[in-house]
Amino acid sequence: MTSPLTGLILLPASGMIRQAERNLIMEKIKINEKLYDLVVNGLQLRDQGGKVIFQPVAATFAEVEADVKAAKAITVLDDAGEPILTRSDLVYAGRLTKDDNYVVGTEQVQTGTDPESRDPITETRDVIGTVMIAEFRVPDLREELAATKAQLAYVAMMGGIDLEEV
Repeated sequence: MTSPLTGLILLPASGMIRQAERNLIMEKIKINEKLYDLVVNGLQLRDQGGKVIFQPVAATFAEVEADVKAAKAITVLDDAGEPILTRSDLVYAGRLTKDDNYVVGTEQVQTGTDPESRDPITETRDVIGTVMIAEFRVPDLREELAATKAQLAYVAMMGGIDLEEV
């Protein structure tokens, strides 16, 4: 059985990635040949499908949608870039959402200095960013049958076989 991550490659973060002058630990998601930052808990896939939540970087909504529609597999890679999980049994569910007010991480902000110890006083604040939420699902039997028929017709055409006579 194949895994349900289809057309996407996830790269675990091997260190701190500087983003908007903040240190955030993020994984990467590769859709076709484009790399995007995967937010914390951004991979929400189950047996029957789910969501992938990532930052679009400089890509437009239309560019991200084209990448997601063309996705054929989702592959998770370890620190060395080696695949540890592949799902090729999911298809794009036709739902892509943009959220401009999503908590993509947290940061420590110095708010003052302790007068006695001179140690910095810090607090944790949310980092807000823009994300895309792409939904995937398992294809239904009609879609799988149509794809199989198309492949069969192509093989027959290339082999010079008339399927009507078979």
